[in-house]
Formats: sequence, C-alpha cells, structure tokens
Amino acid sequence: MPVFIGLLRGVNVGGNHKLKMAELKALCESAGLTDVSTYLQSGNVVFRTRAARAAAAERVKTALRERTGLDVAVVLRTPAELRAVIDANPITGDPNPSRLLVAFLSEEPTAEAKALLERERVADEQLHFAGREIYSYYPEGAGTSRLANAMTDRKLKVTCTARNW
Repeated sequence: MPVFIGLLRGVNVGGNHKLKMAELKALCESAGLTDVSTYLQSGNVVFRTRAARAAAAERVKTALRERTGLDVAVVLRTPAELRAVIDANPITGDPNPSRLLVAFLSEEPTAEAKALLERERVADEQLHFAGREIYSYYPEGAGTSRLANAMTDRKLKVTCTARNW
C-alpha cells in the first residue's frame, strides 16, 4: 500500500490554524488512512492508503474542514519523491538551514510564474526551479523578502506550501 507524506499549508504557523497533531492523526484515521503518524507541531502527516494521490489529499482536506473547520491546502509527496528533493538540493555553500526553504507545489509552475519570482529575487537570494519544487535561500531571512512573499497560490496559480530545511 502506497505511503504519502502530507504537507498541510499554514497549519501551526505563527499561531494560525492551530491543530494538535493527535487530532490530525485521529481525523486521518477516521478518513480511512492507515499507519498514520505526525511529527511535532509541523502540520506534516505520514500515512498509507490505496487511494490515488488526488483522492488521498482530498480525504485529508475534507476531514480537516468537516472536523475542525480548517480549510487548508494539502500537498502530497511519496517518500521517494521527498528523498529526491533532499538529494537534489542545489543551494551551494554552507547555508543556514532555517533560511533555506523548499516550496512544494501541486504542479509545476508556468513560465510566467517563474518569471514573476525571478523579478522579485534580489541579488543575494538564491532561487532554483525543479519540477514541482522551488528551492530558495534568503540570507537575510524570508520574513521581509519580496521573493518569499511572492510564493503564494494566487501568484503562482498552483497550490504551494513551503518547509525550511
């Protein structure tokens, strides 16, 4: 049975969309997912399901909305896909891992979306496109970066959730 890693957008970030991981685990199990586990207060969940990727993501999203009222995006990756993301990290040097982010997208961004991000990047920031992932490095932090602020669903026109290294 396939394993998926669910990345929930905006859960437990900055005090918003608070969700206890025990509650996330329970609602995933009630949605028919098996071998469910969570990690800290990360908004990440690992589970097994026979459902296809899109159906599995929709199960998690629907269960969250029905049980908690949270309407958040869910992006899924397999363990092999996540390993490939780690192995393909193009950020050079010895970066501060808290300033290195990977944006996980529901699908590859368009050329227009990529161009928009390139226009927002300042000289010392790094930006690398890799299919459904975008690697970015913010030497001064992501909090005030125009590039980081441009990585939104609305601007990219795909579902996007980021995780720091």
